[in-house]
Amino acid sequence: MRVLILCIGILLTNLANAQMFVAFPRNRQIFQRNDKNEATISVLGNCTEAADKVQVSFVPVKEGQGKLIDWVLLDSNPNAGIYQGKVVVTGGWYRMKVRSFQGDKLIDSTELNRVGVGENFLIAGQSNAQGTFRMPIEIGAEDDRVNCSNFYAHFPEYNNSQTHFYIGNFGLNYPLGVFSQMNSFSTIGPNGLSLHYWPAVGDTLVKKYNVPVCFINTGWGGSSIRNWVESARGVPSPNPWNLAVNYELYFPYRSFKRSLEVYGQKMGFRAVLWHQGETDARVNMTQDEYYNYLEELIDFSRKDANQSIPWIVAQATRGGGCDSATVILSPEIRAAQRRIAHDPAISQVFEGPNTDDIEVPRNPALPYYDCVHFSPVGFPFLGSAWFKSIDDAIVNGMKHLSYRDMPKIETACGPDNSLVIKKITGDFIRGDWTDLDGVVRVDALKNNNVGYGIYQANLFDSLGREFSIPIIEFKKLKLPKAPSILANSDTLFCSNASVKLSATGGKISYVWNTGATTQDITVSKTGLFTAKTYDELGCFSPESKAITTQVYPLPANPQISTMSPFYLTTGPRVTGVSYSWFFNGNKLPVASDAINLHVKQSGLYQAKFSYIYPKGPTCTSDFSNQINYELPAGNGVVAYPNPASKELFIQSKYDLVGAKYVLYGLDGREMLHGVIDNSIAFVINVSGLSPAIYKLTIQPTNGTELLYKTIVVDYR
Repeated sequence: MRVLILCIGILLTNLANAQMFVAFPRNRQIFQRNDKNEATISVLGNCTEAADKVQVSFVPVKEGQGKLIDWVLLDSNPNAGIYQGKVVVTGGWYRMKVRSFQGDKLIDSTELNRVGVGENFLIAGQSNAQGTFRMPIEIGAEDDRVNCSNFYAHFPEYNNSQTHFYIGNFGLNYPLGVFSQMNSFSTIGPNGLSLHYWPAVGDTLVKKYNVPVCFINTGWGGSSIRNWVESARGVPSPNPWNLAVNYELYFPYRSFKRSLEVYGQKMGFRAVLWHQGETDARVNMTQDEYYNYLEELIDFSRKDANQSIPWIVAQATRGGGCDSATVILSPEIRAAQRRIAHDPAISQVFEGPNTDDIEVPRNPALPYYDCVHFSPVGFPFLGSAWFKSIDDAIVNGMKHLSYRDMPKIETACGPDNSLVIKKITGDFIRGDWTDLDGVVRVDALKNNNVGYGIYQANLFDSLGREFSIPIIEFKKLKLPKAPSILANSDTLFCSNASVKLSATGGKISYVWNTGATTQDITVSKTGLFTAKTYDELGCFSPESKAITTQVYPLPANPQISTMSPFYLTTGPRVTGVSYSWFFNGNKLPVASDAINLHVKQSGLYQAKFSYIYPKGPTCTSDFSNQINYELPAGNGVVAYPNPASKELFIQSKYDLVGAKYVLYGLDGREMLHGVIDNSIAFVINVSGLSPAIYKLTIQPTNGTELLYKTIVVDYR
């Protein structure tokens, strides 16, 4: 109990402190290797919510005890503080290291100091499989790689070890996390009493195969094969040593079945090591009876394992007294045990050692051995004998019981970025996520919106087998970062324009505060705009930094008119407005403050107003009305009024500023002269001239030929 409390305490402390944590596998867990000397190891654990990459490595504990796997990517996108992945590992004994990153920055790391790929065995039978009353100090395994699950679920008076985790007699809550080296004080759970000869078997296997091994012991002292089969059938079974008392219903087979369920599905087994027959030899069970019972028991095991788990069947019947006169042996049962190993109708059953011939006679002087049980004298011989049987079976094509991969745990976002644990897929027909108190929270085979917290899952397949997902903490979901918004032009624009806003740096999709779901939107109004991005899990980011647009009205369209023979005008000047003139649709190169246009060609004229907004754009009106202008007839000079009495206005299609003019009388005398300084409305005062006909000449400065005009002065 102390061991489990300590394990759970460490687990909860790590979770509470947000440290990196490995939920699966457990320390010293061994995965059954395949015929390629490999196993696929599922890795599951917790990391900080900020981690965006998790790596794993497998480092041999000692040189030559495996093949190094340097840091490899385990999970490229951990979420909700959960990382998960699978790695193919070669047979060996490893330190498993895990580390997490945010970008290129190492955040955290942790490790299991022992994880193995090797051989697992399920022990079954009676006391020479289970072990005898526990000695104060047992003979443990020499090699660190020989392991067991150090807990106990049997009669406590038979095993007084102070180190194992006791779950109660007939308890079925078999723990996965209490593996230990098979030392002098450990227990081979669930039912092992003493270590017996199994450390010797383990040391021999490790020495030969150079891989770790683990034993699970479901032996039941004094049991008949009949008890195993009847308990598998679920019917009462009399104790062969006291027929008036039945065994606990479903036992001893229930321990075996539960071990297949817990350890078979999480680790796999190479084979069942069956050592039983002493009790049945005592009651003279026939060969056919024993054979039929064993065949039925193997069939039960394979149905419950959902695979043809291999069996190695020892030839074991020696019981009775200490001398040849009282010893009990059964050639009939040994024949049945050999027969089933060679029956072509039953595959994957192999001949085990003939233990009747080992340590003969059994030592009566040592306590607990009473001439039936093996003593330490025989342990090395049993180690060698079991190894030879196992090795021969592997050479002759023995397969193994394969284990399940850890189901994929997937999370997503629900409304308001709440946590959704997605349904567990696989051949499960029911299952629940529960809290640490065992209270069912949600159905594990459906998508569920849950609160953040610590959960574990219990799943069941069509055979009723339980498969647990270990305690794991669901932390805050890793939300995508807020996108940025880029504008393809100025966000201050005129009412006849628009701006394209593009969300960048997002994930799968976007949503704008306008409701738009495209990456780009075109905006033609004043407003404030933000965007969020959604990732593949349906999680949305915080809102982007807002971008503001401002629309400015266009100035009113100008109205142009003819001001004088060679000039058009827009009317009075408007403050802050610039002017553009167009001839036949083409903009003319005139000053922006030109409210009047000097017309030099016949054609279609229009104008536009442009208003420059302080700290804003320059907005231009639509076109003004159109004037189809015709130049006055003549040589391009107009004088008016003509006849004139006081003032004579001169205009021309030419630029006359700086031109010299001379007014001649008919007799050729020069009457007036000067320089034209205004091309729009230059005035010659003729009020001092006599009424007559005059001739006006103008010499432009640009080399244009001399211009002439006849002028009449008349005061009437």
